[in-house]
Amino acid sequence: MGKEKKSEKLPDVEAFNDEYTRDFLQSEEEVMEGFYPFQSKTGKYEMAFPADGIIVEQAYRIKDSKSEEVSIGLHDERGFGMEIFFFSYYTPEDREGILRRFQSRLGYDGEFEEIEKAEKTIYFAPMEDDDILRIYGAYIENKQGPGGLEVTYEINCDDELEQLCDDNKEEDKKRALEWMNSFTFIHNK
Repeated sequence: MGKEKKSEKLPDVEAFNDEYTRDFLQSEEEVMEGFYPFQSKTGKYEMAFPADGIIVEQAYRIKDSKSEEVSIGLHDERGFGMEIFFFSYYTPEDREGILRRFQSRLGYDGEFEEIEKAEKTIYFAPMEDDDILRIYGAYIENKQGPGGLEVTYEINCDDELEQLCDDNKEEDKKRALEWMNSFTFIHNK
């Protein structure tokens, strides 16, 4: 684990069973049901990490503390995936261009739902109408300083999973928003 191990017995979940992923985890105590505390190698943000997820080591990229790309594969029957892009140089003044580029990357032509929080603003993009893949995207803006996150939460809705996706649409959206809300920016003094 990223910090000193508190116990010899780690949770028997994918995140702790994968040595590479375990290095990002800060504790074996859940921060919300099914999620553990994760800290970025940039030292600029933290989030809740899914118990059944692993970081795709080959896709992980970091450039000093300026940018980071994290791909998370979730090993369950639904085919979830998550992606995180952190950029230390994003500022609220650049928001319009950032949102336009993020929309383009997602292929999203709708309006962002703006969710105000004390230290961040979440610009949420629900892409729920695709028959193959349901995507919840968000740009998370740091209100306390530079830095921003582009995150996606993807769910496989192909073939035999289509009915399960339809049945779980509201729960999936709720879970995606809870995960996105778990991101906090670290402000080093």
